[in-house]
Amino acid sequence: MTTSSSTVCKPRSARGAGARTSRSVRAIAALLARPVTQQGALFLFDQAVVSATNFFTVWAVARACSPADLGAYSLAFTIVLFVGGIQQQAISVPYSVYCNRHRGEALASYTGSSLAHQLALSGVAVFGLLGLAGLLAVGLGPVYLTATVWVLLGTLPAFLLRDYLRNVTFAAIRPLVAVVMDVAVSVIQAGSLLLLWWFGTLSVPAVYAAIGAACAAGCAGWFLARWLPIRIVPSHALRQWRQNWTFARWTLASQLLGSCTPQLLPWILAAVHGVAAAGLLAACNTLVGLSYVFIAGMVNFLLPKAARAFARGGAAELASVLKPAAGVFLVVLGALFLAVAVSGDTLLLVVYGKYAGAGPVAALLALSILVTSLGVVAGGGLLAMERPAATFLADASGAAALLAAAACLVPPLGALGAAMANVVSMSVWSAIRVLTLLRLMRRAGGSPVAAESVEVCP
Repeated sequence: MTTSSSTVCKPRSARGAGARTSRSVRAIAALLARPVTQQGALFLFDQAVVSATNFFTVWAVARACSPADLGAYSLAFTIVLFVGGIQQQAISVPYSVYCNRHRGEALASYTGSSLAHQLALSGVAVFGLLGLAGLLAVGLGPVYLTATVWVLLGTLPAFLLRDYLRNVTFAAIRPLVAVVMDVAVSVIQAGSLLLLWWFGTLSVPAVYAAIGAACAAGCAGWFLARWLPIRIVPSHALRQWRQNWTFARWTLASQLLGSCTPQLLPWILAAVHGVAAAGLLAACNTLVGLSYVFIAGMVNFLLPKAARAFARGGAAELASVLKPAAGVFLVVLGALFLAVAVSGDTLLLVVYGKYAGAGPVAALLALSILVTSLGVVAGGGLLAMERPAATFLADASGAAALLAAAACLVPPLGALGAAMANVVSMSVWSAIRVLTLLRLMRRAGGSPVAAESVEVCP
């Protein structure tokens, strides 16, 4: 009997392994082809563009200017973050939650009302900066920020509007729109900074002027392209502000306590150890803060998805969104913490050419980001459940822990003490948020939002 040499019988185990591998490859390919995966990649790419631009800005200031200038830049940026955080919680977060209940013309009107709220907040912020500029002019406060604050009077509204438009497009789950705008802003901003550097005129006020011009150009392009329908109806704006405020008052209180309190650390550090120490903290924070590319991109994707999941399927479907997100955060940010801890001062010296001995500060800040990510996921779940008040205890506890730890650790340890205080605060903050979410999800069970709550204009 003869057999064909071209026929080879594989062992059954080998055939099974090959079949499993083939199925795995097809599953991965199908996952990558899913629109939700492609959208998530666009969210991450957009945040990568924004964070890379912010990192380049800090790097340029650190390279071209003194540590004191970098400290001044970081202190001024806390003002921008403070006002931006208020806008995020008072306007953008309620919009992300409630826009899912509007359709057609009702959605266009609701978006227009949200824009009116944003413009009003920008006006209040400008008046606040005018007051700060007046105090600095008479010698009250850090006078080295005087010129920068005057520049912020013109540039802060553009920065806030750009941030608002990003969040509107995220809520509509149209990340490609945000990518187009943010790439344009990034190119203009980076090009302006390079020109300033080339001509030897790079300074902190000039940097903020470049940021404002880039943001203004990006916003103009967004409106000219008419990416989303917007219709401002004054009577609706007031009524919808009242509706949003019942939600936003808790998220705003939490923001002021939990998220804005860490922005006091550079000011405390500058008051005790000088503005150069605040510059060192800013350099470390910016380096490890590249991980916020991942965090912010995931959050921009997570909150709308979580809100829709709870509205349609209750706590069970919400858990199916939050659990994978928490796992991804632990793996990615855990690896980042290990990399920063092992590298020591090497990354700082390679990137900035200075700040030797600050490796432990960067490692502690990376650990803080890892811990924070769990609280971010839990907070997204609480907002999706429309329970913003449930975050207040965690934020108040985290703020108290930060201030107490900073009072004990910053005077003797400087920037290292500030980083340690941040780890303590974020650990308390995240633990309480996670425990609160688990308790409320057990109570909620399957309780999707009723379909009749969706508003549709004829």
